[in-house]
Amino acid sequence: MMVNIVLKGSVVMLVSLMVFANSAMAFSPHSRQGFFHRNSENRSVRMVEHLTEELELDSVQVSTLNQIKDEILVKQKELKVDRQQIFEMMLSEIGKETFDVSKFQVLVDNHASKIKLETGFFVNKLIEFHQMLSPVQRETAGEKMKEMKQRREDRKSSWFYKTPEERADRMVNMISDRLDLSEEQFTVFTHIKNNLLNSRLKYMGEGYFLRLSDQFSEQFVRESLNKDEIQHEMNEGISRMERLMNVVLTNLEKAHQTLNNEQRAQIVEQMQKRQHRFSRK
Repeated sequence: MMVNIVLKGSVVMLVSLMVFANSAMAFSPHSRQGFFHRNSENRSVRMVEHLTEELELDSVQVSTLNQIKDEILVKQKELKVDRQQIFEMMLSEIGKETFDVSKFQVLVDNHASKIKLETGFFVNKLIEFHQMLSPVQRETAGEKMKEMKQRREDRKSSWFYKTPEERADRMVNMISDRLDLSEEQFTVFTHIKNNLLNSRLKYMGEGYFLRLSDQFSEQFVRESLNKDEIQHEMNEGISRMERLMNVVLTNLEKAHQTLNNEQRAQIVEQMQKRQHRFSRK
């Protein structure tokens, strides 16, 4: 829904840096299944098509929605982090004896401050979208949000669903196999995994998002949205992600310290190979 575009636009850098950090350790900074190969413009076009169908928007509403979508995409590009800069910085720091986490901390802090200054823009676009809808369409949108929440819950009972713990275990095992971790190193990485899982639960756990979903679906059916409340929630989400990133960076530094020079060099080599491979495509 429209709220997804807004929220993703606000935390895009922090999420990408976290994914990038984890991916780098797993030799896959350019994975086709990862964050970097999702096209924001194509995703936004599909979102407009979906909203047009689900809410039965008329031609004027579709035109307004496309205008909102274009303005959000422009703002997202303005806030977009330089991924190549992050990659090169990660490549450089992994190959060193000491991992300078402060360099990444500056990026996180600066960008978090920058996007907090822009939350008013995203809130205004959300309100503009809300105001163009009829009461019936708002009601439909609220029901669709509840359906999305239920589908998310239903997926957890599917046989192919993997819990965060299962995905984290798989990641640690993959790192262990590729780097031939010693028993002591494996223990450290398991401890790191648990720290990240606990922090994710604390700052960005399921309960937090379920609360936001319920709050937003209830508010969306109203005649007007509470601008201050929404902006507060967006800033709170950014702050939560910022605190989570602090944990990620601390544990990334600890992982670096745990590895020996040969293992660090192996990571750098694999990252360089993948960078070269994907740069030719």
